[in-house]
Amino acid sequence: MQVRSVVLGILLAGLLGGCDSQSERCIPACEFRQCGDDGCGGSCGECVSPASCNPDGLCQGHWNNSCMTSEDCESGLCFRYSDGTGYCSTRGCLDNDDCVNYAEGETAEMCCVDVGGDFKVCLKIDPGYACGNQDKTCGQSCLGQVDSACDPNHTCLSGADVYCSHTCVTNTDCSDCQAEDPDTTFQCWLIGGGDSYCIAANSATCTASSHCDAGEACSPYIDETGQALKGYCVSGGTLTAGAECDEDDDQCMGMCIEGHCSEVCATDGDCPVQGTCTVVSFCKTTEGTGDCASCAESFPDIAMCLWPPFGTLSAGAPCAGGGVLFRADPCQAGLTCLDFDLADPPCATVEDCTALIPGSWNVGCVPGACGVPSHCAASFCSSRCDLAGGCEQGFVPIDRAGDCYCAPSP
Repeated sequence: MQVRSVVLGILLAGLLGGCDSQSERCIPACEFRQCGDDGCGGSCGECVSPASCNPDGLCQGHWNNSCMTSEDCESGLCFRYSDGTGYCSTRGCLDNDDCVNYAEGETAEMCCVDVGGDFKVCLKIDPGYACGNQDKTCGQSCLGQVDSACDPNHTCLSGADVYCSHTCVTNTDCSDCQAEDPDTTFQCWLIGGGDSYCIAANSATCTASSHCDAGEACSPYIDETGQALKGYCVSGGTLTAGAECDEDDDQCMGMCIEGHCSEVCATDGDCPVQGTCTVVSFCKTTEGTGDCASCAESFPDIAMCLWPPFGTLSAGAPCAGGGVLFRADPCQAGLTCLDFDLADPPCATVEDCTALIPGSWNVGCVPGACGVPSHCAASFCSSRCDLAGGCEQGFVPIDRAGDCYCAPSP
């Protein structure tokens, strides 16, 4: 009786499932389907939100729509390219089958990539390539497969070569990196966006791109001591100095700073037209999180070609400096916004600050935040000193990181 019961159960299941023969098990019809009914009372799968299952059993979604910011996407996730365009993606995929490229006319695959956090995302790779297995480590090629080729704790860096890399603090952190060429060495270098990664080293140092070969730019990286920055000739992306860029997707030959491709310089003559050679401070270590994150230690300043936004403010006018004391328009072409931010002593009124900073420098008491007490700050648009180290009437020369600038007379 027990055997007979089992046989009857199988026959009944076949009848309910709509099988061709009462003597066969129901075979799920999920070929070429990602979701929906399998014909046997089960499912071919579930779609990842915000996609939904269409009548053909395919996950139809909106994550391939073009976008400029994450606000343009229903999923709240936009991946952008260096030219400013981008596509909507989604979090929470389980495997590559959950990521389908519905963009009209595109052949590029989308891959489910573990980005090293608590979730995976759908990432578009280059046309003609298949999704990687995320098994490549530092120094190994990720050409065409981007981050889908790299270990979850690595990122695909593109330039003259395309390879997986990871963050670092010192050159010692890059000892695990190995390229196809066994003679290639890796150093911990600062790249666009302010992070340091293990980069295939170039021994050629420079103070301007004129010292480098064609197709290379002089870009700042951590030197052999790990304590300072030095110019190295590199061939990174394809965008030349002065071109508009995105710091989150740096495609510059040198480095993306404040929306324009930059490079190391010694004088204004090392920079293209409208660029000025300006000292820049890069953060070495940070403290705090979120809006209260701040730089705890900086590398020694290094001079870079910058393309500041040109406004209408004249010499001596208050400007929007790093102290965030003023919300103002940019300085006129040829002028630099100098800001001074004193962390100590604390202040309660402007009068507390005029004893420390000349009042003609547009001094103010900045309200405290993130555990930092109110403090004194000042800013003004400034011109460089003339060749003799002098300034026009009403201004006096001051030294700023080794450069001579003109400040309003006290």
